[in-house]
Amino acid sequence: MTPDPWLPARVTWTPRRGVPVIVEGDYLEDTGAVPRLTCGIYEICAALRLPEPEDEHALRISRVVNCQLALRPWAVLWCPWGRFRIELMPPSRD
Repeated sequence: MTPDPWLPARVTWTPRRGVPVIVEGDYLEDTGAVPRLTCGIYEICAALRLPEPEDEHALRISRVVNCQLALRPWAVLWCPWGRFRIELMPPSRD
């Protein structure tokens, strides 16, 4: 059986002067060494009902998140529209 290449994460999007929105899903890729945000950014945006980023912007977001995930099990980004936090969750025990 092939191991699942995706890891569960909790994402909190807090719009400026807004209420936090939390989604959970298998958004991070298990690369063996450290989790990485790759195409999961598109699923996150869909789950949060945010516009899908253009590929170059998605790559920039992923690079910043991945640098932080290499140091700790969570990452935070700020932008003019709000705050984005993604944190690795323990794998479910199915």
